[in-house]
Amino acid sequence: MTASFNLELVLGELGKASNRTATAIERAINAPPAQPVFSQREAADSVNAGGSDLVLALGGPTQGRLWHLRTLVVGGLTYATVAAGTALLVRSAMRPTNAATLGLSAVLDQATSLPLPAGYSRGQMVIRNPEKFYVIIVGGTASQAYVAAGSIEEFQEGVREAVADL
Repeated sequence: MTASFNLELVLGELGKASNRTATAIERAINAPPAQPVFSQREAADSVNAGGSDLVLALGGPTQGRLWHLRTLVVGGLTYATVAAGTALLVRSAMRPTNAATLGLSAVLDQATSLPLPAGYSRGQMVIRNPEKFYVIIVGGTASQAYVAAGSIEEFQEGVREAVADL
C-alpha cells in the first residue's frame, strides 16, 4: 500500500511538472516577437612585418540569437588613409588563418580596393551561432593599421521572420 501511495504521489508531481512545462511552452509560442537589437562591431590590427594576411574578428551571435550584418567599412585608421590590399568578408565557425585556406563558400563579399563602404539588406549577410564574421586583409602593407567596423541587427532565433516582415 505504501509503495502504491508513493507511486501515485510521484506521478501526481510529474503531472504537475508536465502541466507547468506545457504552460511555459504555450506562453513562449504566443509571446510577441522579440524586437531586434542594434549594435556596432569593430576590430583593428596591423599587418605583421612579414606581410601575411591579416584576420580581423568581428564576432558572432550567442546561442539562440542570429545576426544580420547591415553595414561594413574596411580600410585604414581614417577614411582618407590610403590602404593597400583587398578585403574578404568571411563567415566561419573556426577562425581562418589566411585567405588561401578558405573554402569558397565561406567568402561572403570582397573588396578589390580599400576603403570599402558597403551596405547589406536584411537577410543578405546572416550569421548563426557558432559562426562568426571575419575580415581578411590580403596584400596589406606591413605595419599598417587596418580597421573593420560594421553595424549588426540581432534577432532572437526563430522570430526574425515575424519581426522583419513588419
